[in-house]
Amino acid sequence: MKFLAALLLLGSHALRAQQLQGSIRDSVFGEPVSGVVVLLLDADGQPVRRTITNERGQYKAALDSTVRQLRLLRLGFRPRDVAVPARPSESVRIDVVIVSIPRFLDAVDVRENPLCPRRSDQATAFAMWQQARIGLLATVVAREENPARLFALTYQRPLIGTSDTFSQQRVHTHGGLHAVAFGAALTPAQFLQKGFFAVDPDGGHVFYGPDAEVLLSEPFQAEYCFATASDLRGRVGQVGLRFSPAKRPRGRVDIDGTLWIDTARRMLRDIEYRYLGLPSASERFRPGGRVSFREMPAGLVMVDQWSIRAVSTGRAPTSGLSRNDPSPFETTNRRFVATDNGGEIARADWPDGRSWRASLGTLRLRLIDSTGAAVAGVRVQLDSTDYTAVSDSSGLAEIQNLLPGPYVAVVVDSAIASIGMKLNPPYEFVASRDSVLTQTLIVLTEADVIAAGCGRNANTKRVSSVIGRVVTSDDSPVKGAGWEVAGSRGFSDSQGIFKTCAARDSTAEVHVWRKPALLRSSISKTVKVTFTNAVTVIRIELPH
Repeated sequence: MKFLAALLLLGSHALRAQQLQGSIRDSVFGEPVSGVVVLLLDADGQPVRRTITNERGQYKAALDSTVRQLRLLRLGFRPRDVAVPARPSESVRIDVVIVSIPRFLDAVDVRENPLCPRRSDQATAFAMWQQARIGLLATVVAREENPARLFALTYQRPLIGTSDTFSQQRVHTHGGLHAVAFGAALTPAQFLQKGFFAVDPDGGHVFYGPDAEVLLSEPFQAEYCFATASDLRGRVGQVGLRFSPAKRPRGRVDIDGTLWIDTARRMLRDIEYRYLGLPSASERFRPGGRVSFREMPAGLVMVDQWSIRAVSTGRAPTSGLSRNDPSPFETTNRRFVATDNGGEIARADWPDGRSWRASLGTLRLRLIDSTGAAVAGVRVQLDSTDYTAVSDSSGLAEIQNLLPGPYVAVVVDSAIASIGMKLNPPYEFVASRDSVLTQTLIVLTEADVIAAGCGRNANTKRVSSVIGRVVTSDDSPVKGAGWEVAGSRGFSDSQGIFKTCAARDSTAEVHVWRKPALLRSSISKTVKVTFTNAVTVIRIELPH
């Protein structure tokens, strides 16, 4: 398979006006075949450039006098070489028929790995490995030819015990990414040297996951043993290529897993793996991961989901891997916790207008006041996430692309939130794929805040509702702090909050002191405030 190794050595050649185009069809039904990699080779068999067929089986590429041959590659089909005229005319058309491989098996020259035991399925496994490499190549060429802009999501989910359930999650959004949203953090050579686990400078545990380019690389093949998968439960129409390390140096965390291929759709399906070399007590938490592939428009196949089930101790380890300590975890602490970390593509858009959307959830909130009128301009934030929306003129606030799981929606007032106060109770819900959750929420408005501080009959244009919070330098609330504003006085509540009313556009001194000290004592503070807004928010810091 020398052509795969040579793909990284593509040269640049001066282009002429000639153009090569054609179509690829299967030999049985004459149907167009998408996702066929077309390599343009020179006289030495080296790639000059490459392209890929679209959903109609068509391809197009610039052609010059150095091109002598086409090599056609498609997962599930037998590779085929086609000669190109030595002196091409201004436009050359080459239509080709390719032959499918029954059960993804074809005669191959097996390269034995002396580190691996001899197996009866060795030839079958190596044939599958070659087909999988062709599938990977197609994903690389497809994203080169027609790269997409991606909207992606990443998450962290602390798991409950050894189960797959979780009660909270952190979600971050990433927009405008290139076509490769998720990929391995290290090269195959680095993984073989360092393993799939590390300890960061802060003492935290870092679990690495492979992608197809790692598993299907030449270095990986040299250090791993391959076999056909025997466990096919729930894998109808798929074949599996099992991989495991031929040897594992002491202290190195490795992986053992299976790459699955969909025989019906002739595409990579997913990679499942588990970690080797962790403490035996952590195995019941099932540390491992998964990488999923998705067929996109125009024959593109890309990684659409990945997840790593990481296991760590209750506190950071005191040291990393060493020759004398084969365990990557601190030996004096065996309280393990599991966390699901991963990512998913929510949306992909191509320059030619094509698009793809993942099956995710939607939250649709209608915000009204106590009278039932729609409330516009209110921001809704999902706690511990980047998800946010602002209600429109009809009071509708919609958040799309929700990963499955529990969320807490909070109505945010930026001014009041600046002192750590929330006027409205949170709304808890669980998002599901392919579902829209609709809910009506009654929210406190500016008029409600004014009424609470100044009375129901207050003229909202002539008064300002004052909300203050008394805190220490570390932002801890000061309970029972004395306050005085424009002749009114009182004490802060358990959260350091006090409320009062002042004339709109007036200026007054706000005195705050720590009980039972007298006014203007060594632990008091005075600030001058102009009440220009309907709601005035004040944060006052007192020393400890």
